[in-house]
Amino acid sequence: MTTLQVRLLRFLMLTPETVFTRAEILKQVWPQGTFVSERTVDVHVAAVRKAVNQPGKPDLIRTIRGRGYALDAPETECAPSP
Repeated sequence: MTTLQVRLLRFLMLTPETVFTRAEILKQVWPQGTFVSERTVDVHVAAVRKAVNQPGKPDLIRTIRGRGYALDAPETECAPSP
């Protein structure tokens, strides 16, 4: 992953389950003074998904249509009690 993609993942990890708009992500993750399209976020989210998702497991980054993205808290597997 690129430095920017690591920053994006870290930003989402700081407040899992919180939905962020593309504009909010750009403001918090991209360097100040950088002018890119909000759709640039989509490209970077796709790259982060590819890097962190495991085959057969749910997607960790949820797309909320018309709103933005959120990091889902991964389900933890608990061992049965004896």
